[in-house]
Amino acid sequence: MVDSTEGHGTHFTVTVPLPMHEDSSPDQLPQAAKELVDTGVTLAIPADNPHRPAIERQLRAWQIPVWETGTEQRGILLTLIGKDGIESAVQAANWHGPGLILADSLGISAQGKSDNPILSLPLRRDELYRCLCRAAGIVDSDPALRSPDALEPEQTAQSLRILLVEDNQVNQLVASSILKKLGHTVESAENGQRALDAMAAGEFDLILMDCQMPIMDGYEATRRIRQNSDWQAVPIIAVTANVMQGDRDDCITAGMNDYVTKPFKREELRAAINRWTPPRPQEP
Repeated sequence: MVDSTEGHGTHFTVTVPLPMHEDSSPDQLPQAAKELVDTGVTLAIPADNPHRPAIERQLRAWQIPVWETGTEQRGILLTLIGKDGIESAVQAANWHGPGLILADSLGISAQGKSDNPILSLPLRRDELYRCLCRAAGIVDSDPALRSPDALEPEQTAQSLRILLVEDNQVNQLVASSILKKLGHTVESAENGQRALDAMAAGEFDLILMDCQMPIMDGYEATRRIRQNSDWQAVPIIAVTANVMQGDRDDCITAGMNDYVTKPFKREELRAAINRWTPPRPQEP
C-alpha cells in the first residue's frame, strides 16, 4: 500500500506472510524437553560477565530453575572455559551433577574437541536448547541433538590469527564470535593506538580495521602500519558503516586492501578474509 502526499512524502506499507515455527516463542520449551524444568541449571558464570544476563533471562523464560554455585551440586553445570573461567574449570573437573555445558566466548573450542556440549557465545537460543538437551541426555526428534558434530564450530580452509580493531564492545563480541566460528584466532584492540601496540607485540595474518574510533582512527592507524616495512604485506580490511564510493576510496588511499560494511555479516566476512588469505606453503 502506498500513501503519498505532495510536498510531504510517501509512506509505503508492506505485508509479508511468514511461517511461524511451533517453538518460535522464547517462552515456550518444547514438550520433549520439559524435564529440564525439574533438572535446573547451576550457572557458574560471574555476575559481571556480559554474556550472563542473556543466558539467565532465557533459562528463566523457559521456567528452568537457575542456581548459583555452592556446596550442593544441583542440576546441569553451565560454566565458562578459557581464561575468563579459571575457577569454573576447577568446578567442572569435579562436577558430579546430571550434566555439564562449557560456554565458550574465546573460540577455544575450535582448537579441540570435548565430550561435553559447547555453547558458543554470544548466545543463540536454539544452540542453548540443544546443549541443554545433550547435557541432560534428552533424545529429541531433532537430529542436531543426537549429533555432537552439529555443535562444532564452522571451519574454514585455513585458520588465521586476526587482529580486530573495533571500539564498540558489542561489535567486538559479534565479530569475534563470527570469526572464531570460522576457525580463526582473534585478538581485539579498541582503537588505532592499541592496534599499533598489538602489532609490535605479536604477529598477525590479517587485520580488520574499524574506520571511526577515538584516540586514533583506522585511517591513521593504517598509514602508520604501512610505514613499517615488516607490516606492509599484512592485509587490512576496513570495517565501515559508510557505503559511499568516496569513503571506499579513502580506505584504499590510506593503505587498506578491502572493506566490509556494518553490521557484520558472516558470509561477507568470510568472503573478504578468503580473498586475502595467504596461500598455504607447499609441501617439499
